[in-house]
Amino acid sequence: MKRLLLLALAIALIPEDTLAQNTSPYWSLAGNSNASATTSKLGTTNAIPLRLFTNNAERMRLDASGNVGIGTGTTTLSSKLVVNTASGSPFRAQINGSSKLIVNSNGGVSVGSSSSGPANGLYVAGNVGIGTTSTSYKLHVVGNGAFTNGLAVFNVLNVSGTFTVSDGATINGRFTTAPALTIQGGHTGVDAQSITYGLRGTSTATNGVGTYGKGNSYGIYGVSNVVGAYGEGSYGVYGVGTNYGVFGYSPEWAGYFDGNVFTTGTYESSDRMLKQNITEISSAIAVINKLQPKEYEYKQDGNFKLMNLPKGRHYGLIAQDVAEVLPALVKETKMSTLLARLSKPEQSGGLPSIKTIPSQPSENTDLKAVNYTELIPLLIKAMQEQQQQIEQLKEEIINLKKGRSVNTFLNSFQLSDVSPNPVKSTATIQYAIPGGSNRAYLLITDALGRSIRQVTLGTSGNINIDVSALASGVYNYSLVVDNKTLATKKMKVVK
Repeated sequence: MKRLLLLALAIALIPEDTLAQNTSPYWSLAGNSNASATTSKLGTTNAIPLRLFTNNAERMRLDASGNVGIGTGTTTLSSKLVVNTASGSPFRAQINGSSKLIVNSNGGVSVGSSSSGPANGLYVAGNVGIGTTSTSYKLHVVGNGAFTNGLAVFNVLNVSGTFTVSDGATINGRFTTAPALTIQGGHTGVDAQSITYGLRGTSTATNGVGTYGKGNSYGIYGVSNVVGAYGEGSYGVYGVGTNYGVFGYSPEWAGYFDGNVFTTGTYESSDRMLKQNITEISSAIAVINKLQPKEYEYKQDGNFKLMNLPKGRHYGLIAQDVAEVLPALVKETKMSTLLARLSKPEQSGGLPSIKTIPSQPSENTDLKAVNYTELIPLLIKAMQEQQQQIEQLKEEIINLKKGRSVNTFLNSFQLSDVSPNPVKSTATIQYAIPGGSNRAYLLITDALGRSIRQVTLGTSGNINIDVSALASGVYNYSLVVDNKTLATKKMKVVK
């Protein structure tokens, strides 16, 4: 009995930390100064996992294959490190207390930020380089890349976002249920710049669209040293818009068409608010009589052939002749035959081929063009002047039929020029009316033909007219006898 008591006492006196293992040296929770780099061990010597507990719950285990599981319990580990949690972020890496890599509870991954990533997605606070370690872009890919379900590039913060594809790169895609490539911007859908073609689009489908652009301000905006945008097909350029289907701007020519132009409606700006220094046209018949209409054919040889000039006989004016009479209706320009030599882009996307004409070098040709539209107001005024002459001749014929000679009729009335002219306050006009007239008056009208004032006249004399209440401008005054206008002249009122 005494031997049993002594054995129990001896066992009780053994230090607790000496029971950590069954061989010497023993591991101590206070640290071990006798650890060996070759023989010391912490763990199991059989196929049983090493498990770490807190609060009597397993937190981490190291299985017999060397795989580490955190929060995995008895689950078989299939990777070197498996982290599992029912709530919170399962993984976080920090540098100097700042989060650099987080796996969030929603399955998202965040790099360089403590913000949660998109669910089952990736958020990167800095730049991303794929195939490169040095980049100043949000995404920089060196090497081939494939986007099987489409690529969308957005910039919703400002209007200066850029999507750049460098030389030699290729973007391929098919239009199925959604665009293969979508680029959206606040003001410009596509802004393309190139030394040859600013924008080139090709479609092989029967009803395919080579290039389609949509933007708040510009659907397609092309800038190039040669061709900003090139279109070919039944419609080289087809535009639909709530305000402008096609809008072109240039300090020289907003549009240049190498061939005939067809339109179902044309309007030109003519609002009074756009104009200043408005004056009446006079002696339009004399101006028209100086013009020299011609019949001609356009040249079809050499560089002129590249201009696609119309064939056959044509009628018009020679710009040099018009410049001597109406220089404001003639504009000088240059025609580059290099532009006319360009053909459609190569299918490979390379530089365009150049049409060649034997022994005919490319050159710039100086040209003069005529604004035929502005001849219309002159023609209208000339017809009005001609009609006035016709009315006077009709009156003469009537008087002749009444037995009165032309000279007697012409000498029987008088309407002098206003004095002074221009006039500020009082205008003086000398007049005389034919004998036997029943009623005569002086009619004053504005430039639009609206009646301003009527002054009853006697047989002859001078009449003073107060014009101080009239606005500055050109007015007409007419001698009206027995409801017939015998003469009309102009006066200019100034302030």
